[in-house]
Amino acid sequence: MYIAYYDEAGDDGFPKYSSRLFILSCVYLSKDDWKKTYQNILNFRKSLKEKFGLPVKYELHTKQFLLNKKPYRQYNFSDETRIEILEEFISFLATQTIQIINVVIDKNNIPNADYKVLKKAFTYSIQRIENTLNYANSCQRKEIYELLSEYIQNREDCRKIHEELYMTCLNDKKFMIITDEGRLPSMCKVAREIQKINYIPSQYQYSSYRNEIKLLIEDPISKESKESCFIQIADFISYIVHLFMMYKLESGKLPNRLPSIVTEDKVEQWMEQFKPILNLKASSTSHFGIVYYPKK
Repeated sequence: MYIAYYDEAGDDGFPKYSSRLFILSCVYLSKDDWKKTYQNILNFRKSLKEKFGLPVKYELHTKQFLLNKKPYRQYNFSDETRIEILEEFISFLATQTIQIINVVIDKNNIPNADYKVLKKAFTYSIQRIENTLNYANSCQRKEIYELLSEYIQNREDCRKIHEELYMTCLNDKKFMIITDEGRLPSMCKVAREIQKINYIPSQYQYSSYRNEIKLLIEDPISKESKESCFIQIADFISYIVHLFMMYKLESGKLPNRLPSIVTEDKVEQWMEQFKPILNLKASSTSHFGIVYYPKK
């Protein structure tokens, strides 16, 4: 079983909106790695408290932290200290047993007013999780058969045992979704729809094919971000991806209020540090596996 946590940067409004980009980030990991990873995160936050005085209970909202807004302003961190804290967080996350999928919706490319930003982003994200787990399942199936065939000469016995073991492994590759409360009703609706009907554009012809989502269990469930360090990680990463995509798409333009040491090179460096935990196969057109739609 895998657990997928979601958060976003930007707004999902259209045709009226306040930000050009909507970024939906997903952090997912195996249930077998959950406890250890959670403890690692808790220990890391304790180390930040000891070194910088940043309370463990505070959510690390990247945008507010970089812009030195409440509740972080009271600690009088210099720009250099805030960047140091962020970079320690990035270095720490890159060592953890988690995977990240980032979906970016660029509203400048949306073809019509009926385009559903959140629906599209969430669908693309779920499809990538499903594809990743299905690929792992197929590799595992091959490994199981090859191992069994070394010890069981009777083909029929080998096939039966193989199927039983594979079904056990398949059940372990399902996933569930946890998100904050804000977009839960919309996410539930999308999750239900793509388990019934899910059309995917073909890469090789001007048509699409059906491939319903089969590994997702239950509706997405909600949890306040302050109660989930994994949702906070999704928030952290989504804003870094937002900065990266903004300067890529806006000819090097970054928000004016950012500390001057947050440059295009700095943001790209952060993305490079994230690579060990990014699902690079989520998109074949992005160096960082970023799923970008609509395409021009």
